[in-house]
Amino acid sequence: MKLSLKRAFYLDKICQIKNLKKNQMIQLHLVLNTNSNDAANQQNKQNPFNNF
Repeated sequence: MKLSLKRAFYLDKICQIKNLKKNQMIQLHLVLNTNSNDAANQQNKQNPFNNF
């Protein structure tokens, strides 16, 4: 399978962009999880009976 240099370059760029987007989604997911955990922890601190 022979790719032209230009095509290989563009495919490489596309892969980089896809990976970048994937990493951004993962980071966003982590941030959202952290925020929801913080909210749950705050709730537990306010009402200790939530743990039973």
